[in-house]
Amino acid sequence: MHLTLFVPDLFWPDVDNHAAFDVPGTTSLVRFLSLSEMTTTPMAATVSWESYLTELFGFTGVTPGLALLRSRGDGLDEPGIRLCADPVNLDFVQQSLVLSPIPAQSLSAEDMAALITCLNEEFSGEGRFVSSFDPDYYAHGYFIPESNAGVLPDLAACSRLAGRRIDADETRQILGRENLHWLNRIQMCLNEHPVNAAREAVGLPRINSLWPWGAGSLSGIPATTFATASGHSPLLRGLCLSTGTPLQRDAVFPCTPGAHLVAELDCATAVQNDDLDAWRSATTRFDQTWISPALAAFAARDGKLQTLTLVSPDAHQVRRWTLQRHHLHSRTGWLKRIFGIQPTIPSLRTLVRTW
Repeated sequence: MHLTLFVPDLFWPDVDNHAAFDVPGTTSLVRFLSLSEMTTTPMAATVSWESYLTELFGFTGVTPGLALLRSRGDGLDEPGIRLCADPVNLDFVQQSLVLSPIPAQSLSAEDMAALITCLNEEFSGEGRFVSSFDPDYYAHGYFIPESNAGVLPDLAACSRLAGRRIDADETRQILGRENLHWLNRIQMCLNEHPVNAAREAVGLPRINSLWPWGAGSLSGIPATTFATASGHSPLLRGLCLSTGTPLQRDAVFPCTPGAHLVAELDCATAVQNDDLDAWRSATTRFDQTWISPALAAFAARDGKLQTLTLVSPDAHQVRRWTLQRHHLHSRTGWLKRIFGIQPTIPSLRTLVRTW
């Protein structure tokens, strides 16, 4: 059995905040990280954890139909080109933008429908906007163009940029004049909408833009990569539906042969919300739910688990750790056999500072 754990933002972004990494209940995680082989790959400016999750399923390309795959998981399964157009609040800080996604819990289905109606009147004949409404996630929107001939705006996903300063001039340059005009039309529709006036009156952030990303179509469906997948995400659901991969919502450690995937997004959600306490809790749960059972499976006599891989994208790079059963036993066993001692495992704070 081979297990892949996909955990965006496994580490708190402020690495200089050493106290942030004093996380209780992470002994197994630190042991795994210190014994594994680690590789680091820089992230291109236009990709996100969504891109890497899609790549694990065998899809290729920078944005291989991400909008189509996520919309399928959102229950909007229609053919053709699709663009994610997620409602956001954009705030300006000097020459930078700060992007904040809109939690679905703060937006009623009626209000979202009212915004969509206004946008569809503005873009009549060019395409239509649709939305998905699931209170467990951020509000999702999509644009379906009437024609496939035009070039749609395509930026990095909200997850890559949320809470971080974005260079406003660079964003305008990426969009280009035509797509910037497309986005300005959306902002003009939303700016004075009654829904935003009502939100502002109760202290909720205005929905003053839609963020375009994930444009593209699917050139083909790859063969099934995983025997099972586990996790909660519209994109993960879409990937599983597209590839025929059984999806398990319960966090149950796999015990059958083959390759298995776990997508754990709680750490990424906590980082996106700048919630250190939530990130620490998510890290502890991750250790207890997945890493600790995996190390126990490595130690079991039946030898079912052969390889454990951890993949963690953040805003700048993707780290990948791989530990194989025979490597684990060879690295820890020879010290015990020859000297009767166990290898020293550093703290999470100490380990992070060495990278």
